[in-house]
Formats: sequence, C-alpha cells, structure tokens
Amino acid sequence: VAGCATFCALSSPEDGNHHFLGRLEDGVPKDVWQACSAFFAPCAASLELWDRSFEPGQNIIANVWLINDSSSPAVLHWQTAVEDDAGHEFRSQVYENQVEPHSSMIVPAHFTLPASGTRAVLKACLLDEPYPVSAWPVRLHRTIGLEELKDLSFAMISEEPELRAFALANGLREDPQHPA
Repeated sequence: VAGCATFCALSSPEDGNHHFLGRLEDGVPKDVWQACSAFFAPCAASLELWDRSFEPGQNIIANVWLINDSSSPAVLHWQTAVEDDAGHEFRSQVYENQVEPHSSMIVPAHFTLPASGTRAVLKACLLDEPYPVSAWPVRLHRTIGLEELKDLSFAMISEEPELRAFALANGLREDPQHPA
C-alpha cells in the first residue's frame, strides 16, 4: 500500500475528505477502498512498483510482498494480472507461498505488458477471501533516439542495466576505456 490515512475514512462530508460517495449514511464506498484492500486484509499480496513507464510488450519483474498478519501460518494463493487500456485483463501464473504468522516475504513476479496501447494496470491479488488487490497504473510508450546523440559515448555503473539498454538502443556507444 502506498499510504493510508484511516482517520479520514468517516470524516465530515463538508470537507470531502472521506472514502464514500454521496451521503455517508448511504455507505457507498469510493474506489479507494479497493486500493486499500491490501492494507486492511489480514493476509495480502502487495505489489512493489517504482518505475511507471515501460515500452509496449516489455517483460518486467516486480517484487510482490506477501503479508500474513494473522496468528497462524498461512498458505497464500495469489496471482498477477495485467489489464490493458481497454479493460481486458490478462492473467499470468498463479502462485502459492506459505508465510509464517506476523511476517512477510518478498517474491519476484513476472509481468508481460500489452503490445499496444498507452496505458496498463499491473496487479497482484490474493485468490482467497477477502480478495485484496494491489494495483498500479503504468504508461506505455516507445522512445525515439535523437540524431544529435548518435555516436556519442557513455560510461555507466553496472547497477543500471535498464539505463544502459536504453542508451545502447538509442545509438550511443559504451566507452570501455572509462568505466564508471
């Protein structure tokens, strides 16, 4: 969960700082409740995703935090999914992990982004009730290298494989004489 301010869940309708649509007495929840479902559930899969810009069709790996806040071990059945900008959901592999009581574990998950479109949503969700979902919207775009940058050289630290791949794909050459 990116963040949660539970104090505003039922605050005054005058300031608009609450998590319901319309009158509070009607109890119609806003979408924020789905966004907070991984936070409130006793067991959850929470997607950790910092980069939000990718190329169409790109395969990425992101960490999923499996959380067990209950007092007994839990076998979590969870799944990753990618939703394209038309709202069609494509599922990947279903996973199963045992998580000890009051603990968490980090599992890398693979996502294949749609080959077309400009937006997608990456999700990690528990398949057991109450079905908490952790989701992040991402942008899809292709970059175009500038002619002015062709044949320039660069040096880069080894911990930046994506930045190195971007530079090489856009016509820059790596200078092995000056490693960073």
